[in-house]
Amino acid sequence: DILRDMILTGEVSPGEALTHERVSGLLEVSTMPVREALLKLAHEGLVITQENRSFRVAAMTRKDIEDAFWLHRVISAELAARASALITPVQIAALRAVSEKQDLEGPVECYQFHGIINAVAASPRLARVLSQINQLIPEHFYEKSPEWKNSVLKAHGLIADALEHRR
Repeated sequence: DILRDMILTGEVSPGEALTHERVSGLLEVSTMPVREALLKLAHEGLVITQENRSFRVAAMTRKDIEDAFWLHRVISAELAARASALITPVQIAALRAVSEKQDLEGPVECYQFHGIINAVAASPRLARVLSQINQLIPEHFYEKSPEWKNSVLKAHGLIADALEHRR
């Protein structure tokens, strides 16, 4: 996760070599989990395997980033639409309890809020695809925006209202 975030934020540049030893030193871990992480990131398309068993950071275009956000938006909307037909008053209350937390400091409440919706939607495979897409967005991306907290609090309230009224 840390290495993925480093790639997505540009801390390691496209084309940059990622040797086991270098990454192990950067992350202060042994080379075995580094190898597993590099193979996983290669499977995700974030790194490219080389013939000599080394790895390089894959290039990411603006279109790749736009596609990730588009997919996130489309799948989230579909899960919410499915949840709107199934949600109960108890689940609405749980959403409101999470959305009314004024001490929003990070993404935890967002994960809780959307986790409730995704569970109610009763589409575990679709929720799993969304989880995979979320890995293409740096973990603390939204927190870097000064407007993030207020916009999330407002959006969560609006989403809870819409689900309550089955819109």
